[in-house]
Amino acid sequence: NGGGGGGVVFSYPVPGGPQAQAFRFVVPDDPLLHSDLNACDMAQFCAETSELIRQNGGIVVSYSQVASSHLLSEGLPLEKIDYFVLASSSYENFDSIAKLASQLNAALVSDFWIEHVIEQNCVGDPNDVRIHHTPLPAGGIPALANVKIAITAVKSRSAKDEIKAMASVAYPTMEVCRDDTFTHLIAGEPRGKRYEAATSRGDVHIVTPKWLEECLRRWERAPEEEFALAVQEEE
Repeated sequence: NGGGGGGVVFSYPVPGGPQAQAFRFVVPDDPLLHSDLNACDMAQFCAETSELIRQNGGIVVSYSQVASSHLLSEGLPLEKIDYFVLASSSYENFDSIAKLASQLNAALVSDFWIEHVIEQNCVGDPNDVRIHHTPLPAGGIPALANVKIAITAVKSRSAKDEIKAMASVAYPTMEVCRDDTFTHLIAGEPRGKRYEAATSRGDVHIVTPKWLEECLRRWERAPEEEFALAVQEEE
């Protein structure tokens, strides 16, 4: 996990107030929520993540204090919670987790998001679709089951790796093709052999990497035409 050195990234100024207000986090120590972690790993995750939050100015609120079934079912006032933190993973019981976070009026984030915020020294959008910043439903997006992608003309090796990672989250068995059987070409620029093959076939969706990001953000198949690769007309 990333380090922390007594920063205040998890606090924000209050207009007219004497001091900054700390963001409040819940790091649940409930094995039913962390279904993919054993008891030892869950305890370690909760301890390390909680310490990282505290070191950087946040407040960790007891899960049992705010999320008991009695408090939630009775609709009684809960302490303000800003973020609900789980280990970065995909979850079979995602719907119940998302419902609980919604009841707490808290953004659902992962430990990777915590580390990213500390590295950037800035609390950004918790709905950022960067890989592993948000816990996700298991099984992927059903509408992408038959999608096969190819990648061409992206900025760097790391950009290509990120696209592959997004594809594996969007649908775990999504194929990244080495041949020309792909249904979608994810392209940074209109060039390359893959691009020429796609345009000659005429039945391939040629989209920017933003298409895959939007699929993850919406958790559904985004319309390809909204993310079609722009091609400049030759004069």
